Amino acid sequence: MLVDPKGPYQESARAAMNRRKDRIILAALGGNAFSGKTGATTVALPAAQKVAAGAVGMTIGKLLNAKQLLDEAEAPQEGRIFVCTSEDIIDLLNTTEVTSADYNSVRALVNGQIDSFLGFKFIQTELIYLENASTTAAWFSYAYCKGAVGFGSIEEITVRLTERADKNYSWQPYVSMDMGATRVEDELVVEVAVV
Repeated sequence: MLVDPKGPYQESARAAMNRRKDRIILAALGGNAFSGKTGATTVALPAAQKVAAGAVGMTIGKLLNAKQLLDEAEAPQEGRIFVCTSEDIIDLLNTTEVTSADYNSVRALVNGQIDSFLGFKFIQTELIYLENASTTAAWFSYAYCKGAVGFGSIEEITVRLTERADKNYSWQPYVSMDMGATRVEDELVVEVAVV
């Protein structure tokens, strides 16, 4: 065998499961939540918690609108997160407010990244495209506060490696997890249509 399955292969499997965990949380941000005694009532993210596309791409105006919605809901100032794509970051890096030291104390152009702006901690991920695959005309970024999404794990990520006697004692990886997420407070989540 050319690759040791107990080394990088096993770590790749664990990394893939962590990416799946990220997708579960992203789906919970914009997807349906369920309420009621038996969880049979579907609750979509209210239209009041959505910022319309308006202009193409990510703009300062959209960020300000998301901030205003969270402020009006009296969401905590600490722990605000903005999840977006690299294309959104590029759109923002093309604005003076983000890159100028007059507006922003963090020099975004030095590293070509936006760490924080308008009270949001920025997290860049391309998984947003996967979660919005059914919508060809638009994709959505999300502004939210910690505690807006409930994440539960019945079984943490389990990685096992065993030999299979029926396959000439080749190593067989086994990876499993059992987890889910749901939106807990609609007022703490803002969906921003990018296109």
